[in-house]
Amino acid sequence: MKTKIDKRLTNKTLLIPILIIIVGLLSTQTLKTTYAKEQTLPNEYIIAQDGSGDFLTIQEGVDAAEDGDTLIIQKGIYNEEVTIKNKEVNLIGVDKNFCTIQYNTLSYRHAPLTIAAGKVENLTLRGTSTGAAAETLTEEEIAQINAELVTDTWERQKNYKGYAVHIDQNYLYERQLSFKNCRIVSSNSHCVGIGTRGSSAITFEACDFISTGEGSCIYLHDPTTSEVCGPVDFRMTDCKLTSYVSPYVMNMQSLMPEENLIALTFQNVTVYSKNVKKVNPEGRKSCYIEVYNASGDLGEGWCGLNGYYLTAESAGNTLDEMNAYY
Repeated sequence: MKTKIDKRLTNKTLLIPILIIIVGLLSTQTLKTTYAKEQTLPNEYIIAQDGSGDFLTIQEGVDAAEDGDTLIIQKGIYNEEVTIKNKEVNLIGVDKNFCTIQYNTLSYRHAPLTIAAGKVENLTLRGTSTGAAAETLTEEEIAQINAELVTDTWERQKNYKGYAVHIDQNYLYERQLSFKNCRIVSSNSHCVGIGTRGSSAITFEACDFISTGEGSCIYLHDPTTSEVCGPVDFRMTDCKLTSYVSPYVMNMQSLMPEENLIALTFQNVTVYSKNVKKVNPEGRKSCYIEVYNASGDLGEGWCGLNGYYLTAESAGNTLDEMNAYY
């Protein structure tokens, strides 16, 4: 009997340290997992002009933000040139009717918002024309600009005005950018200027585009650098495009169709152009869509664009050219 009791005690004695080790390992792993989650949790900052938030200006918040962070923008008119480069930052307004980012866009290199990836919601983005003279640059500044440009020059760019939203960065490659419930207004050039990048998705949902200047609502072109070429998903849902001066609501360019494929999806999109030309010149396939092919000829793709095609999901639009079946 004594031997049996000793064996039981011995077994229990051995079992206790083992259990302690197991519990310790599980606790350590739980702590490591919790710590890892805390380390990767995105930050959220409040932008408020009255000083009640984390920052007074949106650009201050952008500069402080890390990849994946979100800025909550309180009511106000923010006279800023907001530039987001090489990181994904979400801009969320509390109400598009009372949250406005605006900036003078008489110069091509200035826009209320320059962005490549992330989410933009509940904001009015306005490119204004204050009557101020275009910027004058020194020779050193021009040299710096030309050094940054790959397939363009300041000599050409200086003749163009800025967009309300500018999307044209390699950071967009293999990433997503979305706009929801926004109002985008331009008094000068196009409302949104887009240079696509491969394996990316750009979406607009419940957005109003209002062009009161020489440009259209959307200007879009594919990249000409092979490293960032590839397929693109461009989607517009429940949007309204209004052009008061330009006869076109969209300006699309095909520059390198052999390496780019642009999938277009339009759903419940309303189109209006005050000065649309009902007589379509030069055999174009749309009076509302201005197209350009680098080849110089009309292609076989959507509205004559090489490398562009309309998806089968496209339907419910006021412009026939945007519907897959009509």
